[in-house]
Amino acid sequence: MLIKQIRSFLIAQSYDFAMRSTEKRCLQQWRKELLCHADGEVLEIGAGTGINLPHYPATVSRLVLSEPDQQMRQKLSKIVALHPVQKTEITSWGADNIAATDHSFDTIISTL
Repeated sequence: MLIKQIRSFLIAQSYDFAMRSTEKRCLQQWRKELLCHADGEVLEIGAGTGINLPHYPATVSRLVLSEPDQQMRQKLSKIVALHPVQKTEITSWGADNIAATDHSFDTIISTL
């Protein structure tokens, strides 16, 4: 259990740094193109450290960020404050355990 917690901490702390060059080369543009179509109530599955947040358009009225990893959620909480969407919630849902009723969202996002 302790090893799993340490691994989770290390990944959360190093993820953005490790992905920085790939983000600059291609992923940032890809995210921008993909997320510009998000609209209404949006669910992002596996939100990670919140790298998608700057790319959501103003047409998003509610954003639910699901991230099962506790360490990633902690980083995500800090980033959410920097990129406010009208109504943002963070949940611990995993992709196999989404606690929302059918047809709750207009757009569902999952990247990487």
